[in-house]
Amino acid sequence: MHISLNIATGGHVPLSGGLILPWLASGPAVSGDGREGTTLAADTSDTWTYDGAQASVAQRQYRLMIDGLEIVPATDTASLDLPAGTAGGQFWMQLRVQVTAAPALWSPWQIIASGTVVGLPQLSGASAIPVGETGYSGTVSTDTGAGTLYWRVSTSAAPPTLSALKAANSQPISQIGAQSVSGASLIAATNYHLHFVQEDATGQDSAIVSSPMFTTNAPQAGEPAAFGPGDWSIINLATGGDARLSITALPDDGGDALKVIFYNIDGGAWVPLPSAATGSHDLMDLFTDGVPAAVRLRSENLFGPSPDSAPKSVTTTSPQPWQITDTGDGRFTLSSAPPPDAAPEITNNGDGTFAVQA
Repeated sequence: MHISLNIATGGHVPLSGGLILPWLASGPAVSGDGREGTTLAADTSDTWTYDGAQASVAQRQYRLMIDGLEIVPATDTASLDLPAGTAGGQFWMQLRVQVTAAPALWSPWQIIASGTVVGLPQLSGASAIPVGETGYSGTVSTDTGAGTLYWRVSTSAAPPTLSALKAANSQPISQIGAQSVSGASLIAATNYHLHFVQEDATGQDSAIVSSPMFTTNAPQAGEPAAFGPGDWSIINLATGGDARLSITALPDDGGDALKVIFYNIDGGAWVPLPSAATGSHDLMDLFTDGVPAAVRLRSENLFGPSPDSAPKSVTTTSPQPWQITDTGDGRFTLSSAPPPDAAPEITNNGDGTFAVQA
C-alpha cells in the first residue's frame, strides 16, 4: 500500500484585517502502510512560512480523519493508529502548527498523508476432507497474495492459540485465491478440524478460521494376518502318535472376526479345528512315532484365508514300559517315561517275580 503525500508548498493565507496564517512549505516524512490496526508516524522535519518568511514552530498538532470523520482528535503525538474495521475508508493524516510570532496563530490543518485504509488479510471458505485412514487435504481462500499460511489439525473445534497454530505447519502464499494443504499421521476413524491463519507481508495476522469437522476413514477389512511364532505351540504327548496343539494368541483378524482356524501336517490337507478361539487341541493318532513332522496354521475370515504360519516341528513317541530295578538292599524301584498319571498295580507272583499293571 502506498501513501500519497499531499503537501502544500509556498503561499500563505491572508485573513481579514491583514493577518497572515503560517503555511506548510514542505512536509514531514510519514511512515506506515495504511493497513488497519497499524500506525502512521510522522517525523518533525517540516518547514513553515509566516508572512513570507520561515516560521519558528512553537507547537504541533496532528489528527486523523477517515471518510470525513475525525477519528483521532487534535493531539501533539505524531503517531496515530488506523483503527481495525476501517478497511476501504479514505484517511487523511493532518498537521497544524502554532508559530512563535505574535500573535500566536494556528495554521490551517494541512494534509500530510492520505490514502485508502487497507484491511487485514481475510481467509474464507476453509474446508478439509480425509485421505485414506490417516491423511487429509484442505483448502482456504485468501484476499492477500503474499505472506505465509499457517495451519494446524486438531480434534477440537475450538481454534488453538495463535502461537500453537504458527508452530505447526506453514507454506508461503504467492497469489490471491484458494490455497491447498495436506498432511498425514492422523488416527483412523477419528474426527478432526483444520485451523488456518495468514500472516501478511507486513506481519499482520488474519483472524483464525476453521474447517467443518471431517472424519478419517475407518480401516478397511481384509484377510487375517498370519499366526506369529509366539501365538501357538505343539508338543509331543508321548502316548503314541499324539501331539497337543495350543493357541495362546490370535493374529490380527483384518477387520472381520476369524471364522475358522486350520492346521496341516507335512503339507497335507488343511483340517479345521473345532474352535476359532484360543485353547488347546489334542491331535490323536496323526503322527508316526520317531519321525519329525512339520505343522502349520492358518485362519480364515469372510474375506479369505491368512498366509500360512511358519512351520513348527514335533516328534511323537510311545509310552515306555515300566522298568523294575533291584536296588540290592531288598528294595525295588519302578520307573516309566513319561511319568504315570497314577501309581501302577504291582502283583507278587509268589515265585520271586512281580507283575506291574499300569
